[in-house]
Amino acid sequence: MVLPAPVVRYGKYALGLGITVFLVSTVLQSNVSDDSVSSAHTEHSQSQDEKRSITTLRQDSSVKGSILTGTEKKERLPLLLPPVPLHEQFNHRFAPIQSVVFTMAFHDKIETFKLFVGSLRWTGYSGHIFIGVIGVTLSEPSRQFLLDNNVRIKEFAVGACDVNFDPEKGSGSNIKCSKEHPKMKAVWAQFLFILEWLEDCTFCREGVVIADIEVFFQRDPFVANVEPYPIMLFEEHPDARTTHWLVDFPVGKCKGKKFDKPMISAGILMGSRKGMLFFLTRLVNEFDTWSKNPSCHFPFNGDIQAIVNYLYYAQVLPAMPVVHVAGHREGVANIVGVFGTQVQRDHGSDWEVHKGGREWLPTDIHNLIDDNGFFLGKDMAPSAIVYQWESFGDTFKKNWLKPMQELVFLAPHARGVERPTALPVGFDSKVPPPTPSPTPNPTVSTAIYENECRGMPHSMGWPDNIVLADHIAQTEAWGHHETSSHMIKAFLWNDGNKNKHRELGNTIDGICMHPGITIVDDTADADVIIWITSMVRVEREVLPVACKNVIVLDYSDGCVRHPRRKHLQHEIVYFKRSYAARSDGVKTRFCGEAPDAFPLAYSGTYPMVLPFDTPKKYEIVCTLRDGGAFYNVNRGRIIRWLNEYIAENGVKNTVVNGQVTTGSHNKLAGGKDKYTETINSARIIVTCNPSTWEGDHRLWEAMLTGALVLVDHMDVLPMLPNPPLDGVHYVIYDPKNQSDFNAKLSYYLAHPDEAQAIARAGFDFVQENHMPQHRIEYILSKMKLPTDDPEAAQRLQGYTHLGATSPA
Repeated sequence: MVLPAPVVRYGKYALGLGITVFLVSTVLQSNVSDDSVSSAHTEHSQSQDEKRSITTLRQDSSVKGSILTGTEKKERLPLLLPPVPLHEQFNHRFAPIQSVVFTMAFHDKIETFKLFVGSLRWTGYSGHIFIGVIGVTLSEPSRQFLLDNNVRIKEFAVGACDVNFDPEKGSGSNIKCSKEHPKMKAVWAQFLFILEWLEDCTFCREGVVIADIEVFFQRDPFVANVEPYPIMLFEEHPDARTTHWLVDFPVGKCKGKKFDKPMISAGILMGSRKGMLFFLTRLVNEFDTWSKNPSCHFPFNGDIQAIVNYLYYAQVLPAMPVVHVAGHREGVANIVGVFGTQVQRDHGSDWEVHKGGREWLPTDIHNLIDDNGFFLGKDMAPSAIVYQWESFGDTFKKNWLKPMQELVFLAPHARGVERPTALPVGFDSKVPPPTPSPTPNPTVSTAIYENECRGMPHSMGWPDNIVLADHIAQTEAWGHHETSSHMIKAFLWNDGNKNKHRELGNTIDGICMHPGITIVDDTADADVIIWITSMVRVEREVLPVACKNVIVLDYSDGCVRHPRRKHLQHEIVYFKRSYAARSDGVKTRFCGEAPDAFPLAYSGTYPMVLPFDTPKKYEIVCTLRDGGAFYNVNRGRIIRWLNEYIAENGVKNTVVNGQVTTGSHNKLAGGKDKYTETINSARIIVTCNPSTWEGDHRLWEAMLTGALVLVDHMDVLPMLPNPPLDGVHYVIYDPKNQSDFNAKLSYYLAHPDEAQAIARAGFDFVQENHMPQHRIEYILSKMKLPTDDPEAAQRLQGYTHLGATSPA
């Protein structure tokens, strides 16, 4: 399947008309003011006069020996920023269905295609994929696989170069050029081909990813929790600097410049359509400059890395907020090459072969992967794109990646059927692929649930261990309230995403324990629709688009609010956990403002509550995951301080070993798993909020153990009803002051009676003010009341509050 012919051609080089917002009114004038570009121009519309003038402009713009062809052809026009700054032209997440992922292959390896395309489709990505093949002819199996997965394909020929990039070897050089553009290295030409392809693609209106073929995907890059920018670049590991010869030597010899800056990857680029058109044109123009200058001719293909870094650090590209450079393991990309090299160096000789899951990585490497083996970014969520994974070698490839490809990425759910939330155990090649759930493709079949406000059955994407009837019955032992005519009727919306066990379970408990609200099993009977989202796979979520009176509980990490929220027709209130953005544990801003979004927090949970006098066998417990050098600087610092304190003071009976289990994520059975047993056996629990956002479950779970809790300061708690108080219900320490931290530990270890008094006050206080029903009371208190149902309006206005007597 190929794209339609471009609108306008000159010579062999195609330029579509979709780029006209960037064109200038005088030939090759790069410093024209914004006034020379009509603000009425749009990406897909032009007057006939404008089209004629642009065609004439191209015909008059001859430059001899242009890089674009081997003869006298027309040179690409440089692009300018449009009159409206690029970053102001979109303020929303990219819509995947109108976005595009480009890659180019210099080989015909079907396994590579299966990994790239299979993993991308597995994420739920429903947009366009374009793959160019340079210098080889696709085999029929490869071609058929790509076509079956709705991939657009083009093949490009290579040949000898008209430019001597390798003076020593001359015609014997291994450097190949594009046959169509023989002054351009083939590795350069891939970006020209992508530029031409993007210009011609009238339906590629939103986000653009350009990725090396040797990547795999763990999340849809267009719906990952990152802020979109017109041009998005990504830093490699901090150990990789532009002083590396791959950048330093070419830029120094060609440009006479030296930089000692973080290395920017040329293997992953991202941005808006307009931003990528701008960047690619600047890049192609720079190729032209290097091609014409013998000082810029190098006998290797890695100079593309040098050119990309030069463009940014020499300020050829516009500065923020048009161009955003994400730090290492931030944004959508995780460039893991240095990590892999370190693992091979330190563990290559004794790396035990495991079957799969987290165990593919040596156990002393923390927070690089999760329990399923997925690579994590700094936000501790799986990164959308993983690059340079091959540096981990055959142990990773054979024991995790290949089984993942066979059993997960290419399983039936990779084509629109719901994916399992857990990976197949063991990754043994004899294990059959997972049986697909009956869930239809959410982008097609589930439209009826969105458009008609029908609740999806709980057999479709509902967390496996949340059986609504059983959960409701369990709450009767905790004081479950009976239904009355005065109670608000709530329907719990199932969006098809299972990854919210704690959030859904606590919401059910809160509703059952609150006297003013009850759960109904039909949207038609509901006064309000409660939608709980964790934004794990945004594009695949089934939204309550057409439902009335929707309450959104956004429990996702990070500052970004749900990018598809705008589709809700009748939202009445939106709550956001992670309401405070942080840097190294210090608040930088709030992530919303009432009434557009209200802060939300986790709560205590009933299955975690054991008697206050439960025996305590540990002096200090800390279950934080060690951030180490990779992630969560503040948590890593606290664990280091704690271990130093224990060693220096000879404290016995401590547990400071990172995450104990994942039990509380998926099931909460008080005292019956290692996590709850451990924290309920502690006299002092040290915890800390994440480095880049605020609010997790550990605080409330810790306070319900009867231990004295030490925690860092939280800015959101004072915004909630009845916040706990420092020195009364818990103890706050300064996460950047080790002396303060040590002094408070020493004081409360030396004064156990005071520690126990605060622990008891916190234990009682959480049960009286911060259990699931208290969160429900807070949520109901913020509701707006747009309804055309008088009875529902009366219930919404006059529901019974906590502590009140139900109306007669």
